[in-house]
This record gives sequence, structure tokens and C-alpha cells, in this order.
Amino acid sequence: MRKLPLFALAAACFFATGFTDCDDFHTVVVPARDTAPPIAFAGVYAGGEYVASTIAEEGVTYHHPGAPQVAVSVAYDIGGARRVTMEHQSSFRCCDASVCSASQPFLASGPSDTQAGGVGAHVSDGNYVFTIVNLPRCPAGTTLRSFWYQWRTIAEDFHGNTRTSPFMTMVYP
Repeated sequence: MRKLPLFALAAACFFATGFTDCDDFHTVVVPARDTAPPIAFAGVYAGGEYVASTIAEEGVTYHHPGAPQVAVSVAYDIGGARRVTMEHQSSFRCCDASVCSASQPFLASGPSDTQAGGVGAHVSDGNYVFTIVNLPRCPAGTTLRSFWYQWRTIAEDFHGNTRTSPFMTMVYP
């Protein structure tokens, strides 16, 4: 079994090849039995490199530098990663000289990708989705004082085993 060197290339691979066709993902045969859940993680791809991830069992906070960032959700399973889904939420606060207003966060389903297949099929062992995170724009006369964007990954294999990653959080400033 290979370790997960795919962190650094997940988002870059999509731009070149698509959600499951990446050099760090491999074709595997879906086994007849699989009781282990897939690996699920969330991360940030910025400036040509993978800069933060929730591969550990705890959440991570990343400080958004102001330029667009790539939020990535990855599913990996040695018996094939069937589906990856990103759930996300965000909030921001805009202020003028004396009054601030804040958006209300709610958890929403984001991008998702599913590959076809079943027992005996040749499939990819990895699957991922991403979204670009930009800073929000405040109404005229107000200034962005704070922003956070939070997401997690739900990974599923071909036998219905699932795992949800801890939340990854971007904060600004």
C-alpha cells in the first residue's frame, strides 16, 4: 500500500487531467469486501504548493493572505474512492466608522464528484473536488474586518464506508 503523496498535487492534477485522472492516483480493482473507511481530508493549495491539511484527526486554521486560495477536498481508498463531497460555510463582517454587520453562516453542500463502478471494476483510488476562495466584497462605504471560510470532506468507498474529515478553516485577517 502506498502512503498519500497526493497532497501536493491534488488541485494541480485537476487542472491538467480531471478529478480522478491524476499521477498520484492509481487504477485499482474494487474488492469483493472492504470494511475500512476511506481517508478524507481537506486542504489549501496555494502558490503552486499544498500549504495546509486536515490529514490529522483535528481541524486546522490557515490565515488567508487576501489573494484567491484553492480549497481542496480529497477522498482516498486502496479499494477505490467512489465519492467525494465538500461541505462548506462562511461568514464575514463589514464595518463603517461606527456600525458593523455580519453574515450568518450555514453549512451547505458544495462540489461533489462520483465515479462509476462496482465490485471487480477498475477505478481510481482517489477522487477530489475544489473551490476557489476569494475574500467577500463589502457594501460601499464599509470595510471588511473579518472573514472565515470553513469546509470538510465526506469520502465514500464502493462498499458504502464513509469518513468525514475535521473542518479546515481559513481566516482573514
